[in-house]
Amino acid sequence: MHRSHQSYDISGIWTETGSWFKRNVTIPATFGYRCAQNVWWATIPSRIQTLTIAAFLLMNVVFCVHGYRIIDDNIYFGTPIRQVLRYAADRTGIISFANFPFIWLFGMRNNVAIWLTGWDFGTYNNFHRWCARISTLEAVAHSIFYTILIFMNGGWNYYAWWFTMWFWNAGQIATVSMCALLVFSIYWIRRRFYEAFLLVHIGLSILILLTMLGHVSIFDGEYDILFWIPAFIWVFDRAMRLLRIIIYNPGQWSTTALASYSHSANIIRLSIPVDKALYKPRSGNYFYLTVLDDKRFWESHPFTIASLSGDVPHKAEFTDENEGVPLLASTTNSSEAVDGGVGAELKKQHMAFLIRPYDSFSGRLRDMLADEQLAPTSVRVLVDGPYGHTQRLHQYQRVLFIAGGSGVVVALSYLNTLCLEAKTLPTVELHWAVREPGFARHVLAKDAREALTAGRLSVHLYVSSQMDAFDMGEVSTQVEQHIGRPNIHSIVMSAAAGARGGNLAVVACGPARMADDARLAVVDALREGNHHIDYFEESFTW
Repeated sequence: MHRSHQSYDISGIWTETGSWFKRNVTIPATFGYRCAQNVWWATIPSRIQTLTIAAFLLMNVVFCVHGYRIIDDNIYFGTPIRQVLRYAADRTGIISFANFPFIWLFGMRNNVAIWLTGWDFGTYNNFHRWCARISTLEAVAHSIFYTILIFMNGGWNYYAWWFTMWFWNAGQIATVSMCALLVFSIYWIRRRFYEAFLLVHIGLSILILLTMLGHVSIFDGEYDILFWIPAFIWVFDRAMRLLRIIIYNPGQWSTTALASYSHSANIIRLSIPVDKALYKPRSGNYFYLTVLDDKRFWESHPFTIASLSGDVPHKAEFTDENEGVPLLASTTNSSEAVDGGVGAELKKQHMAFLIRPYDSFSGRLRDMLADEQLAPTSVRVLVDGPYGHTQRLHQYQRVLFIAGGSGVVVALSYLNTLCLEAKTLPTVELHWAVREPGFARHVLAKDAREALTAGRLSVHLYVSSQMDAFDMGEVSTQVEQHIGRPNIHSIVMSAAAGARGGNLAVVACGPARMADDARLAVVDALREGNHHIDYFEESFTW
């Protein structure tokens, strides 16, 4: 009896400790509420990321200032201030360059650290940006300290003489380029002009790396390794991208996909065959897709798998012409709706992507498909993936999805696994804020159809007004409509109360405000004593 009681106490302590750590360290925003939402022209990472970044910053500060040995009889630098300036200038320059491997590693798709830790690309992208900011500050400090020292030793004429040296000019170019890169990487520019940002980012990064090699050339190769490691990381990432494209469709450079656009749903459906792939896509995976038929065929963009099936919709399934048709009714045989080569594609197993068209790439793809009224259009794509980790949601007794708009693809990616394939089927709730009735109708009738039929899924739709509500047909008992925005806090607290005695996974994917609401609600639920809750967030942007 004593051992059992002790085991219970230890288990309770671990549960309380884990709950405290989640609600105070790993889940909450750094300060108060905002995490996914931007603050002015910047974003603030989560608290655990901020603590990690702060630890890295502290390490850099210590490495830059610790261990200076100041002596009175220094034959090279006569005064203590000259000694401090020279030591600080050297140290900040070396540490700044030493950060380059981390900057390049954390910014790559094929990041070994992601494979080792399980942290996602968005997390390492934050680390990438902050490592770059710290390295840039150290480079600026390095330049300022040397400039002061030069003026102390010889004034303007001596300062002008240094510009006759290549290594000096290379260092100046590298520092100015690093500062420019920070300016061009602010959140507002990344979000509004992503393609331009990416081209400038790559160009300046190459320039910085090459000029840094020139800057350290006076050391006869002593610091060249800090150039070659980032260069190797970059080459490795590109080689892995090429390998992923090849193993997706061995023997061919591109894959033929079927794409269609719905005006009523305002969504693009892209179906890509997976029969030749040397692997099977899994729930939660995302792929970088390049449309070779696009005028900017060099661009690639990440999209999460919405579903994996042997059915490919034809154009009629997107329309709102037959609103009274039951949502769970059988779909028309796809082979009757298309002909020729496209019909052959329909017989293959496909993975489907649902893409919301905005500007740039998705807008061009929409325009390409807008005139196609009768059947999907064949497009040539390069498929780079899979990326991302599959969360072990099947291990939870209750799973709550909170989605906004096209963010529902994250929930769709897991539905069949949770409702049909898991050994122990959890209770699954989907709370989805959606504007277009056509989009909701199509998703429920097509991508969520099997999960709804299994009876393990309950769906709550949130529409902006009564005018946006629509007839749900035969699934009215499984799908509830609500007018207005979802009360995220109430939804999470209700799910937490229903999960007492079991564990709960809360998965959010939607607009930034929705994600922050969900994050805060989970923290509040943990404070209320619901210890077995975990929070997962799939970001719209990185």
